[in-house]
Amino acid sequence: MIEKELDNSKIAVMGLGNIGLPLAIELGKKYTTVGFDLESQRILSLKQGIDSRNAHSPTFTISEKLIFSTEISSLHDCNIYIVAVPTSTYNDGKPNLQALLAVTQTISSLLKKNDLVIYESTVFPGCTENICVPILELYSGLKFNNDFFVGYSPERINTADSLHTLSNTIKITAGSTPVTAQKVDQLYKSIVLAGTFPVKSIKVAEAAKLVENAQRDINIAFMNDVANILSTNEVPFDEVWDASSTKWNFLKFTPGLVGGDCLPLASQYLDYLSDGTTNTLSTARHINENVPYAIAKLVETKLKQNFGELTDFNVLILGVAYKPNTSSIKGSLVPTLIEALQTSRLNTDVYDPVAEPSEILMLSKISDEKKYHLIIRATNHQVFEDLDYSSIGHDNFLNFDIHQFRFK
Repeated sequence: MIEKELDNSKIAVMGLGNIGLPLAIELGKKYTTVGFDLESQRILSLKQGIDSRNAHSPTFTISEKLIFSTEISSLHDCNIYIVAVPTSTYNDGKPNLQALLAVTQTISSLLKKNDLVIYESTVFPGCTENICVPILELYSGLKFNNDFFVGYSPERINTADSLHTLSNTIKITAGSTPVTAQKVDQLYKSIVLAGTFPVKSIKVAEAAKLVENAQRDINIAFMNDVANILSTNEVPFDEVWDASSTKWNFLKFTPGLVGGDCLPLASQYLDYLSDGTTNTLSTARHINENVPYAIAKLVETKLKQNFGELTDFNVLILGVAYKPNTSSIKGSLVPTLIEALQTSRLNTDVYDPVAEPSEILMLSKISDEKKYHLIIRATNHQVFEDLDYSSIGHDNFLNFDIHQFRFK
């Protein structure tokens, strides 16, 4: 019964970023699907099979049953709406749900009896049912769990990762009623080869998304803290890490600049539900947000040890994107590192041929006419693998790898 109902469905994927586009492509292989986004230029590119935000794989095959649109009229006969818009936080750490609430209001004007709305956007437990559902009811005039239904399936897309894709990563599913839960689960099971993991409530699904990411944020914060402490005391962190990792139950997290949306957002959203006192989540956020300043202090000290009391150090930062082989700098901590280095009066150049255009002043190419006392590999783009560091490095130059917290 549910399978037949799904076969006759028309699905709208609302938001075509890193989450919505892969989802629309997979759904479009089996179901009539509309990929909807307000950005007209992006829609024009997608209609040509070009994803300009994907530096790793910019072209794709448009699925047979998939169309792209910016027109609300293209959504009128849809009966399943999947929300895949970004969420974030304000400067004070409180949730910023503006995009989520806007698309929810848009959907509410389209809702018909028996329609299903599925949320994939990262939210805190209770957001879907306590904040989004009332908006759907208010503007549609329909009654929740009588006239329309809601599901939740947190996204697990790992940008620029060709191994852990949508189809081979287990999908958590939940629904507002037992029948709805089955429908949501069956929909995702039809496109996710790895299978699904149904949970008993939407709140559990919302929380699971946060916990799986906050866990990484906390563990990386621990490694960042330890790496800074050991390096400051001239104990080689990378050698300590290698030795520690020989134990069978050692968790092999490494230091780094924790940027993007997923990890910071998870810790902040969980912390938002706390009583406001300092906890592991808030401590981890504090540590990770201050890593750029710790690095700036460490490299300044090392430069003076290596070159004496020179006052005119040249520093090259490789990579400004928040993640290897991606163009996005959203949430990247590299700009903070740049600012920290410049505050220390270090002459700082930035090079990232992969990153999207931004206000950050970057080199268009690297010239061997300028020699650098320090090269910092901030983002491990594959394009940096073949770079000849010796041709651009000053005599006895330093090469600092943030992810190993090591000078080479």
